[in-house]
Amino acid sequence: MYKINKLILILIFSLSTILLSQITDLKGWNKAHWGIDKTEIKSIFKEQADSIKVMHFGDTYSDIYLPDFKIGDYNFNVYFQFSKKSKKLVSVLIKPIISDSTKLKKNTKSQLSEFELKNIFDYLEQKLIYKYGKPTLSKDTNDNKTGSYAKIRNWEFFSSVIEFGLRDDRLFGYSTYILYLHYKMKEENVDDKL
Repeated sequence: MYKINKLILILIFSLSTILLSQITDLKGWNKAHWGIDKTEIKSIFKEQADSIKVMHFGDTYSDIYLPDFKIGDYNFNVYFQFSKKSKKLVSVLIKPIISDSTKLKKNTKSQLSEFELKNIFDYLEQKLIYKYGKPTLSKDTNDNKTGSYAKIRNWEFFSSVIEFGLRDDRLFGYSTYILYLHYKMKEENVDDKL
């Protein structure tokens, strides 16, 4: 009886530690919090932050990024996306970098191979689960007719959502692999908080 009680106490303590250690809210990415401007991004990331030609993403834009940002053994470009209305940070898009050693055969688009993208996806998925717990959405789809597939994982927090996925959009017989990690301020908070 004593051993069973001791085992139950250990189990309760372990579960409470795990639950308490999981993040309940996320208010940005890394040291960048939602609602800051480009000047503050440069101040936080110093010489790592670099200006780029303006890229438009619907009602957001990016004109500053972190090139060659290292996560584990992989390099990524990190794009800070600002609201066109308020000019404040509302999302961060993280995409893997194409390198010469990972290009496909000649006469094809320069992109990471399916194998490499799946490895990056698996690596990042484990890191995200370790940091944020089990995803609130985990969905895998396959289209047997076209051969395309998607792996989608989302984590929802009070202020933010993390969208993470790997897609193979087959167009005209060619595969276009897309891997993305997107930290976003929740839509309902964008106008209220900025």
